Amino acid sequence: MPARSATGPVGIGVIGCGQFAQSVILPVFGRLPDTLVVALADPVAAAREAAAPLATRASLYDDPAALLRDAQVEGVVVAAPTGHHAELAIQVLDAGRHLYLEKPVATSLDEAGRVIESWRAAGTVGMVGFNYRWHPGYRAIRQALADGGIGEVVSIRTTFCTPPGHTGGWRSHRSAGGGVLLDLASHEVDLIRFVLGEPVVEVGARLSSRCSEDDTAHLYGRTASGVEVQGFYSFSAVEEAGMEVYGQAGKLTLDRYGGLRVVRRRAAAPGPFLKTLQVLGQWRGIGYLRRRARSPRREPSYAANLARFVLAIRTGTTVSPSLVDGLHSLAVVAAAEIASEAGRVVPVSLPPASVALLDPHHPAPARR
Repeated sequence: MPARSATGPVGIGVIGCGQFAQSVILPVFGRLPDTLVVALADPVAAAREAAAPLATRASLYDDPAALLRDAQVEGVVVAAPTGHHAELAIQVLDAGRHLYLEKPVATSLDEAGRVIESWRAAGTVGMVGFNYRWHPGYRAIRQALADGGIGEVVSIRTTFCTPPGHTGGWRSHRSAGGGVLLDLASHEVDLIRFVLGEPVVEVGARLSSRCSEDDTAHLYGRTASGVEVQGFYSFSAVEEAGMEVYGQAGKLTLDRYGGLRVVRRRAAAPGPFLKTLQVLGQWRGIGYLRRRARSPRREPSYAANLARFVLAIRTGTTVSPSLVDGLHSLAVVAAAEIASEAGRVVPVSLPPASVALLDPHHPAPARR
């Protein structure tokens, strides 16, 4: 992919002007240097009008196709409801624009395969909104595992829960792209692959509907090397998010809402002195807790991910998390849904067409 030849700010278009765009995406772009939101699109007039003051130099459109005809638009962020992700992504890529697609990449593997095919044909940046890869805690865990800090990894457990009443509309219906697997578990499945450096190859799941459709899930499975995987995700439980990695020589723990620090312990249980140090160490995260209490959307990894998207446009460099990472995550979610219905563990598989496209020795389709 060639580096950008134009001068001046990178022109960004945003498709989907709802609450997430208003509270996260547009404020982040407003703070990024040499970046300008030049176009907004949403079929709902109230959403466009609410977003407009956050991007005062942007043209407003009620149709994504009109935004894609705007010559100022170089990169596009798709922040529409999940059920529209695949169709909008394909439109953006077929128009030759760089794409930042909020997760998940699609609601089915067939849709995701078509997105990947359009991306390879376009030859542009294709990035997915797995922002937590830039959270310093997960990056610290990844580095510690690469360094062998806790010995051979035996098991990994992730959690992502929100209290009842925090979802509604399309998020409450799987047919519209909702449900806890697509909305929350897709992040955690990607983080497992990110920190371990290997995919989940088989998965079992139990899904239940407590307050809305498929709003609670328990996952279990294993990775390619045999690491046991566990996960609990819910729209109907106490707010919590984090990761625990168990190794033969120690354990790593991250409480995502408790701070940015990863707690490491050795194989033997800590004594009284070490326990006291660990408790005192938790107070270092109090500033983060206060910032998050004032503004729950001020998760630092959002800005890092979007800044990386702009940098990739400007320099023509390879970027991650890419649409391929989104496909891998969706494959685990799809397998979990099958496993829940079948009541057994099932293998995780990618669409055959996508496997061919992801093969580095397989030539990319001709550019349209």
